[in-house]
Amino acid sequence: MICTMRERVTFEEETPTPDGGGGSTTAWGNISTTPTVWAEVKPVRGSEAVDTGHLASKQMYLVTIRHRTDITTAMRIVWGSVYMNIRATQNRDMKKKYLTIEAEAGVTQ
Repeated sequence: MICTMRERVTFEEETPTPDGGGGSTTAWGNISTTPTVWAEVKPVRGSEAVDTGHLASKQMYLVTIRHRTDITTAMRIVWGSVYMNIRATQNRDMKKKYLTIEAEAGVTQ
């Protein structure tokens, strides 16, 4: 498997922030360990649907990065101005050299 990692992507996770009234709100922020990495980003498929009277488009991507074990489906990827929710992660090679991430843009978490 040859991978051309020419894109920069950043991993974010939701973190609770005190709201000053005894509760908390959540906000997206960079993960603590190496949030920005080189990646190969490939669009896989897209779709459109009417959602609450508006046309909504979704795009699925395969994002390949060097292998790491701290990426979960609770995170999202930021690629330029595109925000992608992570739907699945998997090692596609036996040597665990790369991690392939299925991510979806155009939807809320």
